[in-house]
Amino acid sequence: MDRAWSSGRPLLVRDIQQTLQPARAYNTVLTVVEILYRKGWLSREKDGRAYRYRATVSRADYTAGLMGEALAASTDHAATFRSFAERIGPHEADLLREALEHARRAGGRGDRGDAAGLRGAAAHRRGSGAGPGGVARPGTGGSRSPPGSPWRARRWRRSSSAGWRRC
Repeated sequence: MDRAWSSGRPLLVRDIQQTLQPARAYNTVLTVVEILYRKGWLSREKDGRAYRYRATVSRADYTAGLMGEALAASTDHAATFRSFAERIGPHEADLLREALEHARRAGGRGDRGDAAGLRGAAAHRRGSGAGPGGVARPGTGGSRSPPGSPWRARRWRRSSSAGWRRC
């Protein structure tokens, strides 16, 4: 994901593979990229015989989702905010003040009271079936491969006379 976020453009699997240190096999990188695509973290567009992949969620949105998940795990939001404020430096505190003021002026999601607006990407990461932003992607079937996918698992059944056969 770091390569997709930092590139700013759609990448081929080969582009990603060539930037990794230590070097990884092409098939290993392809497998990871395909998993990220199926889970909704990457989108793809056809480019000749290959695909170009791009991130569907920005790094900032992903991080906000993680922060929302941490807040949602707390039973005392005020204590969590105090503890967080004590751990950040003056520069980060100024950035937080600016972000809070901007959200207040823009009519942010503060009226929900449950941090649900920040949980989408993190909930997806846990395997909730929802895509980035908390929206379910139709036809993905969670962690299962979609119909027609080359990654679809084959089923085999033991036959009494012929050994194993495909179902």
